[in-house]
Amino acid sequence: MNVQALKRKILDCGYNIVEFSDKVSIDRSTFYRRLEKDGNSFTIEEALRIKDVLSLTDAEAYSIFLSEKSQK
Repeated sequence: MNVQALKRKILDCGYNIVEFSDKVSIDRSTFYRRLEKDGNSFTIEEALRIKDVLSLTDAEAYSIFLSEKSQK
């Protein structure tokens, strides 16, 4: 997962991490922990909520949530 791209998109959409975690209904501490673990523990449901709230295109979602290895 590209955590930096996710953080950048969150900020570009006018949220800070705390506001965003509330918006996608993920506990703040859980959200921070998942980001610190390179985002590898987000569930599919959470990733879909993140995609919806940030209005990500499919291509943007793939580039954020899928590692280069899984895209090959």
